Amino acid sequence: MTRNLILALSLLLLTAAIILSACAAPQAENPDAVAAAVEATLTAVAADAAPSPSQATPPATPSDPPPAAAPNLVLPPLVNGFDPAPRPASSKGNPDAPVVIYEWSDYT
Repeated sequence: MTRNLILALSLLLLTAAIILSACAAPQAENPDAVAAAVEATLTAVAADAAPSPSQATPPATPSDPPPAAAPNLVLPPLVNGFDPAPRPASSKGNPDAPVVIYEWSDYT
């Protein structure tokens, strides 16, 4: 019994320590150090983006794609008297109506 109690209290203490460390306020960063790191990153990216004359890629020559083989398509047989029921929801509204999309994220 005592061993289980010690184990339970240890796990409780460990859980509380993990939760408290996750909720700790982040350390303030030096703005000058951040600006220097960003400048170094941008300089490195710009240097990588500029191709050297020895790395110039030759222009692509257009070529006709090879003809694709016709797929072997097998359709199910038609069933006499089968007519799918009309869907009223598909005929409502204007098909050219604008669509508004809202993007939302927890991580902003």
